[in-house]
Amino acid sequence: VAATSRGVGDSGDILIQSDRVRVGGGADISATAFAQGRSGNLTVRASESIELFGARINPNNPRDFSRSGLFAATEGIQDGGSITIITPRFLVRDGARVSVSTRGSGTATARGGRGGNLTVIAAQSVQLRGSSADGRFPSGLF
Repeated sequence: VAATSRGVGDSGDILIQSDRVRVGGGADISATAFAQGRSGNLTVRASESIELFGARINPNNPRDFSRSGLFAATEGIQDGGSITIITPRFLVRDGARVSVSTRGSGTATARGGRGGNLTVIAAQSVQLRGSSADGRFPSGLF
């Protein structure tokens, strides 16, 4: 699931509500802006649990990979969105990650965008464990 902007417009927000949310095998949910627009916010609410796990790595080309997770990012001049996670139990394992980030270098007249905020509300547990099968990618919140 993705909300993406590659021009002057904003990427839009994503809201997911469910009993359980599982994201694995290199899949992700992301709000990203690549140019002049602002990245949207990502909110995931689950009444039972949220589990993010694993990564997809091409054995013939180790540079071809994708991590499972939740992402809000900017690669342009506007700010990145925030991620809010609300669930009783939250598990990130086997190289999956949650990340709010910026890679925007800016221009001669404008600074690069800033990353958003990451908020986790988990009444029972938050677990971050393991790394990808090849050991290259640790699980975590970034």
